[in-house]
Amino acid sequence: MSKSERQALEKVVAQLPAETVQRVIRHYGLDACAELVAAATPAQLAEVLDVDLWHGPRAGRDDVRFDADRFLEWVEHLVDADEAAPKKRRRRRRRRGGGPGEA
Repeated sequence: MSKSERQALEKVVAQLPAETVQRVIRHYGLDACAELVAAATPAQLAEVLDVDLWHGPRAGRDDVRFDADRFLEWVEHLVDADEAAPKKRRRRRRRRGGGPGEA
């Protein structure tokens, strides 16, 4: 994705309600939504994680349950995305012939 495409995606995603972002991620999966997650604002991600990781009371129960398995999926996704970002920048620099100080 080019820089201008990424910026356009960020503008569009920033206008979406966090609930919409969460539903898209839930429907298509975290791996398929990597660009969407990367384009989401911190406030959107906070709301998405709140809805995605905490499950409210069910009939006959008063407890709120934390989904530890889903939390691990998120951690793995975010770590993988963070590790991939510098690699992509290094590959782009090599293709352009840029030096180590160029991002």
